[in-house]
Amino acid sequence: MSSTPHGQPDGTPQSAGSGGPSGSTPKRPWFKKKRFMIPLAVVAIGVVYSAASGGSGQETTSTPTGQSSAAAGNQTPNQLGEDKLPGLGTPVRDGKFEFVASKMTCGIKQVGNEYLNEKAQGQFCVLDVTAKNIGDEPQTFFTNNQDAFSGSTKYSSNSTAAMYYATQKGLDSSNWIKEINPGNQLAAAVVFDIPADKTIDKVKLHDSVFSGGVEIAVK
Repeated sequence: MSSTPHGQPDGTPQSAGSGGPSGSTPKRPWFKKKRFMIPLAVVAIGVVYSAASGGSGQETTSTPTGQSSAAAGNQTPNQLGEDKLPGLGTPVRDGKFEFVASKMTCGIKQVGNEYLNEKAQGQFCVLDVTAKNIGDEPQTFFTNNQDAFSGSTKYSSNSTAAMYYATQKGLDSSNWIKEINPGNQLAAAVVFDIPADKTIDKVKLHDSVFSGGVEIAVK
């Protein structure tokens, strides 16, 4: 007595991997699409570089407007008080970096070009900042280490949007993450995506993911 092999009704074994109608092609998962892969790769690279740089162990200092570095060099933002934070154009230091934030521009709905772009969930606010290495060894600047605040609400930065913004403005699009040698500096745009009805009061700049950070008033 013969038995019919398991498989198709006529006894023909079903081929391996034929999980659906003949000729059908499985859809590519959303996380493998190019427009999702680029931001994920940007964040992954940034995290690795930032962790590799590590903390510097140097104190955070700021130089409020109207005071010399010698007079204010030993004061921290908490000692200065919220109403006496250094403002735009004032050099401040965290670890191996001296920062100067020159301008904050908000109300931007999209950055990039027609091919590669990022739309804001609310609005983009762009901080123009320079970072100078005042230490004695290389240190990596990373836009994702920087934070913005509206009152007590904290906003993280968007490195993908920063890269697209730099491309749009004809700037160095690699400055969203770059190693800076001692004595050198770079100019970068740090982009925050905040609600359309909010404003940024201050930013907190870090020389690494592990540093204490230094605050600057931007209003």
